[in-house]
Amino acid sequence: MQVFLTRPSYSEAYAMLTSKSKTTMVMPPNGLMYIAGALERVGHTVQIVDGEAEHLSIEAIVERAKAFHPDVVEIGRASCR
Repeated sequence: MQVFLTRPSYSEAYAMLTSKSKTTMVMPPNGLMYIAGALERVGHTVQIVDGEAEHLSIEAIVERAKAFHPDVVEIGRASCR
């Protein structure tokens, strides 16, 4: 099974909700990495796309997902510090 895991970029949304224009630290998507490891261990093919770290728009993430042809898509939540 092909599994696509992503965390959308939250910088723009965060800036609209607060007076800050950028977060001070980007945390890795640990939850998605744990899920990916467990899925790979049982034989699934997994791709993780971190929209925040790569500064990707939602449209760019969707294009990456389409190119991967996943059976399952999981969208992680944004976490910022």
